[in-house]
Amino acid sequence: MNWAYPLYIGKKRNWRYSLQGVVLYRTPIPALQYILWFPVLLVIMGVIFTAMKPVDTSLQSTLFSWLPVLESGLTDGYSREVLIRTYMMLAVFGAVVGPTIEELYFRGFLLPRMEYAGKWAPRLHSFLFALYHMWTPWMFVTRTLGIVPLAYAARRRNLNLVITVHILVNLVDVIAGVVFILGMGAII
Repeated sequence: MNWAYPLYIGKKRNWRYSLQGVVLYRTPIPALQYILWFPVLLVIMGVIFTAMKPVDTSLQSTLFSWLPVLESGLTDGYSREVLIRTYMMLAVFGAVVGPTIEELYFRGFLLPRMEYAGKWAPRLHSFLFALYHMWTPWMFVTRTLGIVPLAYAARRRNLNLVITVHILVNLVDVIAGVVFILGMGAII
């Protein structure tokens, strides 16, 4: 698990389970920079993920057609109540807990240790992040390109910014699912 190793290092360094001194990029930035960077990052990532959707669809239907498609439960057979409970859990774990842990590991632990890659570090780092999402391999290219802005933003040495943007990006899928569920009739 990606969070276990940094905790192990924290235990060795701090004599207790801690991320202090292990997860870097925790420097505060002025509030105005948050106000500026949130929309900029969201728009850039939104444009990349939207523009790459045809590539994802093409890769999924050709190169990865043998893999089952994850429909997030939005197919026949699940009641509206079950889907609402599922999406509540998805909002917590898939849109808040997961992105927070990923950012602590990928942008707070791994990226600062990739200085050996020089100017290629953000791109290599984004590629590794994309590979980590192996359940959607047709999105490797999109995720690699789409996460580069977060890698560059993390180099501002503030994880709060990238954690929040990652949470908001993941919430888009959750919100779309909830809108779909609320528009459904009762499925029995």
